[in-house]
Amino acid sequence: MQADRSPNTLLRALLTESRWTYEKLARTVNQLGAENKIRLQYDRTAVAHWAAGTLPRPMTRALIAEAFTRRLGRLITSADAGFKSEPHELTHMAGKTDTMERLSALCYLETDLAQQPTLHQFIVNDRRLPPWLSAAPPPDHEARHARRQCCPGVEKEVALREAVGFFHLASQFGGGHARTSLAAYLGRAVVGWLGPCPSQRVHIDLLTGAAHLAHLLACMYIDEELPGVAQRHAEIALSLAVTAGNRYAYVMVLSGMSFQALNAGHRKRALYLALAATRSSPLAPPSSVRALSHAQLARVHAAMGNRPEAMHALHIAHKEQRWVPARALTSPLDVYRYSSADASRICGQVLAATGDPAGAITTLRVSLGLRPPQELLARAMTLHEIGRLHLCLGQLEQACTSWHQFLDLLPLLRSRRAVTASAESGRLLRPHAGMQTVRSLIHRLEKR
Repeated sequence: MQADRSPNTLLRALLTESRWTYEKLARTVNQLGAENKIRLQYDRTAVAHWAAGTLPRPMTRALIAEAFTRRLGRLITSADAGFKSEPHELTHMAGKTDTMERLSALCYLETDLAQQPTLHQFIVNDRRLPPWLSAAPPPDHEARHARRQCCPGVEKEVALREAVGFFHLASQFGGGHARTSLAAYLGRAVVGWLGPCPSQRVHIDLLTGAAHLAHLLACMYIDEELPGVAQRHAEIALSLAVTAGNRYAYVMVLSGMSFQALNAGHRKRALYLALAATRSSPLAPPSSVRALSHAQLARVHAAMGNRPEAMHALHIAHKEQRWVPARALTSPLDVYRYSSADASRICGQVLAATGDPAGAITTLRVSLGLRPPQELLARAMTLHEIGRLHLCLGQLEQACTSWHQFLDLLPLLRSRRAVTASAESGRLLRPHAGMQTVRSLIHRLEKR
């Protein structure tokens, strides 16, 4: 902690408004840290130091601001709590209004190891969503293709399209494989391309491509269990999608943000985001993003114990998916597909969450059969989910078989989420270590 000379009157005012003691603020900050997998042990003495003018570390400042935000029901920043922000920390970026400036600062974090602790913070109520605005007309892909050779800046569009495809493929091997490269590409090349452009159509395509890359980078950070910076990149992707007038990208990012909030344990926020995605989805023609948004809504309802609502949303998702043409494209820069394998996996997850583990196993195995071989991360995580469900049913042999298959794929991945899943398997198996089959799997897990 760094010392300041003057008492923190703003923090004291927030404590008074919140009717909190020093001890209550300390406990709340510790609880928020636990939500974000950060172990903190602050007490009233630490809060007394903050009130006297001591500056806590950046991570703690963000958690203090979040504590007051939840308590008072309005956005409280670190500055509102009397703390100075420093360049490139997440709380500082919350005040930046220019999307490109925020994107550049976020990408810088990837190479600044001193700021790594700040990457964990998932802040629940710090942003209002930018609403969908029909600001741009639907892209006329045929007209754009006809004019492509004469449009200034089209070479950047082509390069960006290739980059989107490349990084999408790289992400199939886990978020750790190309995360740094993607952050550098976004922060150094793409940000520079998104200034004034002679061609409005090329500019819209560049914005769309940047939105997809920012969303993809957010997904990589989720896989690496860095929810705070994932949240920030998703917010930027959402802003870029609005600026580009790309409804499909907007809905896709909202659904991803809902998934992230659900993983972080914030179910109400996840439901809010999932509902926003379904309400923003294009009504016609049937689209993969509309199917995705309803599938995510089903997943949230299932996690909240709302089985009828979950099954209704899942029915809509299946109906939408059934009518989507196999090669339907929303944009030349859109590589995302809500595939039949994705649909079956989410259906399995919904069945598992609503009390049908046997049906979930069957559906997840269908997903594996539909999943292309190169989608290694999705295959590995599905195998882990199947193993966990078998164990829940007391089917130890089948659980061990699934987890052996999971471990076969693990060396090919760079995924913190997969490593966490591996550790979870070991914990779940230890009570059954008396069986030879289980012992051999535990031995393999420990050698990994």
